[in-house]
Amino acid sequence: MSRPAFLSARCIALALLLASSLSACQLPGNTPMNAEKTVELKVRPRPQQAYRIVMTIENAPGPFGMVEGSAQYDVVNYHECGKINRVAGVASRITTNPPIHWEKTSDTEYVATVYADLMVDEDYYGRGVCRWAFTQARARLKATGADAETRFVPGINSDDITKGNAVTLYFPDIRYPVSGIPDFVEFGDQNPSNFKPEIQDHLFRIVLEAHEMQP
Repeated sequence: MSRPAFLSARCIALALLLASSLSACQLPGNTPMNAEKTVELKVRPRPQQAYRIVMTIENAPGPFGMVEGSAQYDVVNYHECGKINRVAGVASRITTNPPIHWEKTSDTEYVATVYADLMVDEDYYGRGVCRWAFTQARARLKATGADAETRFVPGINSDDITKGNAVTLYFPDIRYPVSGIPDFVEFGDQNPSNFKPEIQDHLFRIVLEAHEMQP
């Protein structure tokens, strides 16, 4: 799997805040992993396909002092356009996870904006045009942000975002603020019956709902 290439602060300002007149901004990073060539992944400074995601936290056992997030974009034809891994003899997967900002609007609600058309299709490796697809958006929540605390990671996929669907994820109270395993990751489940019977009455919910924004 490739190593994610992250947006620089300058690129975030240019691409996500729409404050640039440049034709493209570049993501510094090396994608895919083990590739000999470092590529600069390009993002649109003025993307148009914007979606507003509302995250509502219901009945959580305590506050969340750290709320971060990221979007995910994958090259769908990396076999055809990616750099060939000399060891494996095949093209490595190409993906990137630029950060998104969750703005707190109340004690239980946050909003973020994502762009389906952020990434620029281009011939990055001289083997053909790489075509990007928006995959998902997610949040990362911790009680205070301490290293040992559980990371609660609710996510919503691109199909639900573009269709305006709401996704509800259930998380166990017993993982808050720590689980006994440092930096444990809890992704939640859409079906509360998938948890053990003894904790099904001790769950909190995180709802993610998206709406398309007009340019």
